[in-house]
Amino acid sequence: MSIPYHDYETQIFNRLQTYRDTHPEFTFSVRQNGSKGSERDYFIGTYKSRYFGFTCWEIPISFPGSSSDCVDFFFNYNVDGRIGFYMEASAPKKAGTDQLAACVAFVYNLRKLAGQRGLPVGVNADEKKFIDYFLTPEPKLYDTIDQLWAAFLPFIESAATMVDEAIDITKNEFPNWQAERISLKKFESYIAKMRRRFERYPLIKSTPDQSEVSDNVIAKVKELQDQEVKLLPLNQILYGPPGTGKTYHTVNKAIEIIDPKFYKKYAQNRKKLLERFNQLLIKDWDDAKGHIAFTTFHQSMSYEDFVEGIKPVPEEEQLGNNTSPIRYEIMDGVFKLIAQKATWTKGNFDSILEEFKSNCNEIQGKPVITITAPYTSFDVIYRGTAVFYVSPHNSVKGKPWYPVNIENIRKAYQTVIIRAYIIRPM
Repeated sequence: MSIPYHDYETQIFNRLQTYRDTHPEFTFSVRQNGSKGSERDYFIGTYKSRYFGFTCWEIPISFPGSSSDCVDFFFNYNVDGRIGFYMEASAPKKAGTDQLAACVAFVYNLRKLAGQRGLPVGVNADEKKFIDYFLTPEPKLYDTIDQLWAAFLPFIESAATMVDEAIDITKNEFPNWQAERISLKKFESYIAKMRRRFERYPLIKSTPDQSEVSDNVIAKVKELQDQEVKLLPLNQILYGPPGTGKTYHTVNKAIEIIDPKFYKKYAQNRKKLLERFNQLLIKDWDDAKGHIAFTTFHQSMSYEDFVEGIKPVPEEEQLGNNTSPIRYEIMDGVFKLIAQKATWTKGNFDSILEEFKSNCNEIQGKPVITITAPYTSFDVIYRGTAVFYVSPHNSVKGKPWYPVNIENIRKAYQTVIIRAYIIRPM
């Protein structure tokens, strides 16, 4: 939506109040009860339902799915942010009381009057449980509030006149039917109750001279809340016999979790989803760009493959005159690898590490780097292996070089805060 929901509501409410300056007899309803998430809303409706609305009449009616109003004016918006409005009148055909029976007759009378005026009426199928009438002007959608309001004012004036006429006709048949315009006293009571609700649920504490700023901030907060992507459960199991689409839907689910905006945009474009999946797939565990690990479970996949285990590694190093064909190392499985990768969230450890290696790579002719920290200083050089070589300046053994395992540095990065103070080439 191009305009936040709360801003949309606020502007309509303010314009209705301004309209009352020249039409003091005009009254309308506002939301009376603020359920969770709607404490600061002006009207009935919700952001998720993509609408809000009000009525100008007191016509008691209640049935499943109703808003307790027989006739309402609604403001809505579509997925591309364009806004619109319409009038709706509805009542259940199987009326259980005289009040509901009169509401049904009222909607029939309203449809008849609309037809006589050449307005679109539409078909009301016999099997439908409700008799209803929707009136929507052309065009149905607008780009700005100003455009919408310019069309809404003549619409509500003509529509309200037609509703009043249908009420009069219906009362001839049902003299005791409760159906009147909202009185000025009731309107003032509605507004006072709404104001008290706003005071009970301030989103942001404000002072009198900051009220306008606070309302804008409130709108921005609600906009950000409204734009939040629905949180998906991160642990999901797709199940079913072979050939039912588990692998197919794995692509969709992975992208929906990792890149929800992309998924929302291209949910129906399989080619785009596959391209994005391949971009996010981890092809090199030292590459910081990968986010998805894809593995197939089968009977021979062991704990060692998935989490961690001792595995044989070809040994090329010769020991004297003998050659040891195999050595054993503790190696991480795919689950542990991706868990480790997920913890490296601050800084970009791998890219910084590679840059640091490059800056002090003795093989490439780079100079020693000196690191100065509180109470100590030392030189660092890299020689293309799995360690850095460090030489403390305060050593009593001359100038020794000690190996520091890079994997241990990685583990320290994941568990503690390391602060470097001065780094300078010699």
